[in-house]
Amino acid sequence: MKNSQRVAYYEAAYERIRAQILPEAPPSATISVGFPSKKRSGKAMTIGECVYDCIKDHEDGFGAENLITIHPIVGDDVVRALATLLHEMIHASLEPGVGHKKPFQVVCKRVGLLKPWTATEPDDDLRKKLQGIAYELERDLGYSPKGVYVPPPPRVVKASTVIKVGCACDNGVTLSLSKTKFERVRLLCGLCNSPYEVIHAS
Repeated sequence: MKNSQRVAYYEAAYERIRAQILPEAPPSATISVGFPSKKRSGKAMTIGECVYDCIKDHEDGFGAENLITIHPIVGDDVVRALATLLHEMIHASLEPGVGHKKPFQVVCKRVGLLKPWTATEPDDDLRKKLQGIAYELERDLGYSPKGVYVPPPPRVVKASTVIKVGCACDNGVTLSLSKTKFERVRLLCGLCNSPYEVIHAS
């Protein structure tokens, strides 16, 4: 599926959500399916984002100056994706700086988004409304967005191989170096001429 089709789906969904659920949302918005600008990975990953007044010369009417981004990680659950869009539409309907404070919470409660306010969990009634919108969109467009982002597996961090070595004399110094380097050379203390031994491994 072309990403332009996904964007067209969310643009049509925006209009229906505005008409049926959130009439105070701006008439338009610039919508992107991709990676939000913050928290792109990990447990606290941002799956939706509204950035205010960042699209210049858009020529698409009030609201299109705001950029709404939907992360493709929600591509396997159309209701979750539409709930994410609604969440960002609420942001777009409020003043910049409100964030998830009281005015945002009031609208969430009214439309059926549940706590925590940074999430996008719909209550049963809102879930049914969003499912209805999804059915309408599939009927009218002939498709629902396909394709889900699968994050790469966590990077495996190798255990440290740094060791600390020293000699038994009172004035000797300690050194930190890799175990491999220590095994390749024979280090002798410059004061007592004794060989260095491992005193600590991390």
